[in-house]
Amino acid sequence: MGVAIECGPENARMARERGDQVIVVDSLRACSTIVTALDRGATKVIPVEAPKEARAYTGRDGFATAGERGGQKIDGLDFGNSPVELSRADLKGRALVLTTTNGTRCIRAAGRGCLIGSLLNASAVAAEVNGRTTIIVAGRNGAPSPEDVATAEEIASAACGTPTREEFTALFMASAAGKRLSQLGYSEDVKFCARKDVYDVVAVFDGEAIFLYDHED
Repeated sequence: MGVAIECGPENARMARERGDQVIVVDSLRACSTIVTALDRGATKVIPVEAPKEARAYTGRDGFATAGERGGQKIDGLDFGNSPVELSRADLKGRALVLTTTNGTRCIRAAGRGCLIGSLLNASAVAAEVNGRTTIIVAGRNGAPSPEDVATAEEIASAACGTPTREEFTALFMASAAGKRLSQLGYSEDVKFCARKDVYDVVAVFDGEAIFLYDHED
């Protein structure tokens, strides 16, 4: 079993074309939002790239919308890209349509079969690592971000039976993304995303939407 860590949508596409198992990590905040939404009862999460794609679902029965640009909630959507906000929402029976700056682009580039990774579900995802695996970190401004790399390393280490650490809050808060989100009033999101193994949830992208992983499929 080999696990590589790479950054961005282009590397996600290349990993898919190689036939690697792909895990996408965007800890602050897309992947954390996705696993929280599924834990809160969302039937699926539909990642879209453009805000107008998400807005097209606003007000439709059976759907909720969420997203951000520059860390801030997009006008006209039901929620921001906020796991704290979604952890308090009742999403049972609804699909969540999500657009974010980086994470949703990486997921769509990784394609069918990619898993969604965050600290919130790190051990659950690590248990699914099988064969040659590439963990794609969404990063920030085209470069790997420390919170994503730390999450990817934790997943890789847990897959090998050697988890590295338990405390991540200081690292997340000190990162550029963590500082930016705190300045925007989302410090609770940063702290929330820095918690390890809150959910025993594995999510998989089928090419159109993200569902809870079913071992019988």
